[in-house]
Amino acid sequence: MGYFRNADVVRTPTATETDGYVYTRPECIYFLIHASTVSPGGGFTPGQPLFPAALAANAGMGALLATPYRMFIEGSTGANPGRITLSNNYDVSGEVFEGTVAVYCLAQKGSTGG
Repeated sequence: MGYFRNADVVRTPTATETDGYVYTRPECIYFLIHASTVSPGGGFTPGQPLFPAALAANAGMGALLATPYRMFIEGSTGANPGRITLSNNYDVSGEVFEGTVAVYCLAQKGSTGG
């Protein structure tokens, strides 16, 4: 699926090499891998396949206590299906929504698992 940051929306995949089938959210299982504590810099396109250039520094203040602090993709029954939530937690500024995540998808036509 590619690289994403906080608040980006991950779309469902399309089987372009075979029949053009567009998968539904229940047919998908997403795997999120924390790629960086720093958000992508300029020129970033959500879903790009190559690791993005990063901002020069983290946005939070103080020592980094937990990374990722929160990292999930909103399910199909949520208000924003496919929306990424990604944050770090600092001892001074608390929770800061930043970072980069790599998203992979395992999709199976006709499945109702995800």
